[in-house]
Amino acid sequence: MMALNTNGKKISSLTRTDKLNDADVLPFSSFLESGFETKAATLSGLRSLLYFDHAVVNLAEGLEKTVSGQYFHVWRTAEKLWVDEYLNVDGIAEASLNENGEQKSYPTPNAVIDAIRNAGFEPVDSFEDGFELKTIGQALRWKANNMFYSWRGPHPKNVPANSTPETTGGFGENAWVDVSDLTFRGQVTAPDGLKLIGVCPDVDTLKKMTPVAIGQRIKLRAYHARPWFAGHNSICSDLLGGGTLEAVSSEGLTADDGELFSTPNPALMWRRVQFGSLTLEQLGAKGLPTDGVVPGDDSWPAFYRAYNIMVRNKYKPIRFKLSMRSYFVSKPIIVTSWMTLETENPEIGVFITYGLQRLTKDDLPDAVNVGGQIEEFDKITAQFIFHHEYKSYTRRAQLVGIDITNINNQPSDYNVYHTHSNRCLFQNCRFIGGVVGEFSRDSYSCKFDNVIFQGHSTGLIGSNHIPRGGYNEPVSGSGTSNEYSRVGFSGFAVSIEHVNGSYSKFSTCYSESGTLSCFRFHRCHGYVMDSYGAENVSGVGLDDRFGYLNGSSVTITGFDSAHNNVLGDNAAFVAVNGSQLSLINPNLLNINSVTNKKIVYGDSSSLIFIRGQRVMPGMTIGVVDNGQIDVFYTATNQAKVSGSTTTGSATYSTRNLHYQVSGGCVSFQCEVAWTGHTGTGTMLLTGLPYSNIGPTTLLSCISPGLNVGSMIAGLLNYKSNTIRIVHVNQVGGAVDGVGLPVDGSIIISGTYKPEWR
Repeated sequence: MMALNTNGKKISSLTRTDKLNDADVLPFSSFLESGFETKAATLSGLRSLLYFDHAVVNLAEGLEKTVSGQYFHVWRTAEKLWVDEYLNVDGIAEASLNENGEQKSYPTPNAVIDAIRNAGFEPVDSFEDGFELKTIGQALRWKANNMFYSWRGPHPKNVPANSTPETTGGFGENAWVDVSDLTFRGQVTAPDGLKLIGVCPDVDTLKKMTPVAIGQRIKLRAYHARPWFAGHNSICSDLLGGGTLEAVSSEGLTADDGELFSTPNPALMWRRVQFGSLTLEQLGAKGLPTDGVVPGDDSWPAFYRAYNIMVRNKYKPIRFKLSMRSYFVSKPIIVTSWMTLETENPEIGVFITYGLQRLTKDDLPDAVNVGGQIEEFDKITAQFIFHHEYKSYTRRAQLVGIDITNINNQPSDYNVYHTHSNRCLFQNCRFIGGVVGEFSRDSYSCKFDNVIFQGHSTGLIGSNHIPRGGYNEPVSGSGTSNEYSRVGFSGFAVSIEHVNGSYSKFSTCYSESGTLSCFRFHRCHGYVMDSYGAENVSGVGLDDRFGYLNGSSVTITGFDSAHNNVLGDNAAFVAVNGSQLSLINPNLLNINSVTNKKIVYGDSSSLIFIRGQRVMPGMTIGVVDNGQIDVFYTATNQAKVSGSTTTGSATYSTRNLHYQVSGGCVSFQCEVAWTGHTGTGTMLLTGLPYSNIGPTTLLSCISPGLNVGSMIAGLLNYKSNTIRIVHVNQVGGAVDGVGLPVDGSIIISGTYKPEWR
């Protein structure tokens, strides 16, 4: 119903007046618990309301003075410069929010007066009340708009009551000057003054904003118009892709890559100010602040923008921070030189799920590698692809704090495909689900620190380095001086397989669970493995279990068979084709049936040392005692006797040979027992591991099974590993050889200087 005056007329049809007085009465519809009720209020009361004279000191007082559905205002400080607005909702104070999700706050007349004072003016009242201005430093308030004006004409200046600036001289250089902007300046410089600055809501709106000059700045709240997860109001602007941008010349620049944005003015572009470090959200990523991903929220375009920014800013290191907890990417993440992908806290990883799509040639064209071969990146599935320039390397790229897996636990061809890389860093990362963990054709001075490669159930190789021409190419790769520290391999048939590598080190690394073999090195030299561990290694059908050397030189300073490893009938370590293996301080406890397991095998062209002691080439040897390799080696069925005239043959009940290599000498003890020997002539004993390169050596003999009637001894001549059994006279001189009996036994021991080859 339309309100009426006392004469029965509609208020809307009454004559207008410009002579208002604070005593004048206005109708208002007051909000009550029972509904709305029209009441009268004076203009003075309205002014008091607008000046927040009704504000309270705390929330409790505000709730007490209002009913549910009413707003109230609370003084922010005792100075009463600002009030914060709240809504009474069933007796609970809820902050009143603006469209940006921020609490509504308002300056009071006291804040305006305070700002005028801070600007160097003395605020005085008023055009309505009348005042005499004595100096230019006084600013007179016009209550009608709560603005202040300074008189730039002669002083004193008398301003009658009920005046306005227009009726008392007007505006001009020698008249009234509006100093209201000083009020705004004071508000902006307040601790919370930033709330008075406009904020662009999203990138789509940003690209419609026209800068007028180079250097103009604008504040962006978020990359996307509608946040993609609940609770976004509690996330700061930078984590949603916001930040500060500045207008720059567009000459020579391309736009819309997350750092640069086009504008309606073709001569100018918006560019992020904090260049050198960007969040993926500032490039449009749609991560989640909690674990879990939604495949529809694809962040791959943001990672691709990061790659393009690096290409445009060649040789400039840029750090891209992953600010959220989890991401989904449909395609491989492309990494290039000087590019860093890292978490806000390197010790706390983020989770990425890869959707197993491949790149297209438009995404990443083929590249010619250092050797001239073509790399076709669209042919593979990989979680990360390191891209290199023409016949060059990916240099100084870094992945820090990233956990990545494949969608639905499906396999990808690779976790990390870095074919040609130099001084790249992989730190605090975990890569899950690859058939091959990390693959390279030629990498050098790269470092893997605190990294786990967890293969798919079809996993083949954890760390695979092969030359550009493949396994059989004698040159051209596959890298040097790479370092692996605290790296674990799990679920691969072979943890490490390198070809043509040199001077690389594995420190405190391990193989476990599903691994058939720890490492295989082909034509690799100068490799060092320091404190390597193995658990659940059991490779049925492989010739080796822990390590295989093919034309390689490797020093293992510590190897621990930690848990549930199965050797079967094969050697733990194999060295062939001119390899050199030095095994220091091995602990081979926790191997199934640990007694008499074969520890090493080396062909006749290879050198093997265990604890600095040379192992005979061409033999499979080793005895395990409480996890440590016993320095005494046993060669069963190796020693035998024969005749010097006719070799003959016999049936043996005992053929044991025990020996130790230490200090450049071989110490041995041999026991042989036989029946039915057919040989004739002097008795000879053969089967020693090495020939004698020292002088003819006299060896001690015990002959419980020989009836020879005198003392006997063994003679080992120079360049021979055959012992001749002889009689010895009382002064120790050798006499005739001992004839070979049909049945007998003998125990002989001694030390001699061996010939290694």
